[in-house]
Amino acid sequence: MKSKQNSCILKITPGVKKLLSEIADSLIATRKRRRISVSMAAKAIGIDRRTISAIEKGNPRVSLGAFLLYINYFDFNKGFLLIFDPSLDYTTLRSEISRARRTGKISKGIDKSKVDF
Repeated sequence: MKSKQNSCILKITPGVKKLLSEIADSLIATRKRRRISVSMAAKAIGIDRRTISAIEKGNPRVSLGAFLLYINYFDFNKGFLLIFDPSLDYTTLRSEISRARRTGKISKGIDKSKVDF
């Protein structure tokens, strides 16, 4: 009997590859500045050192859970959460401001004084 192959095929864009590479470089630099070996980090987190190596290579197939454990290990979780802060979603804010200029109405939750574009 043939085993099922993973039906989910990741289509990684160049932008995502670049982002993963930049994050990986930052994590490597942080780990080295703190004089932590891959093995030490893996043991502290409770994951395999090969997973740490995969994260540091920017491998997109690493689980989000492992990735977040590694980020949390370096106490980057607060900065990471800023990525998802709705008040910093400039694409949506630009769209809402454009709509407000056309209609003359500002959506609730938008602070006009903090929007400068």
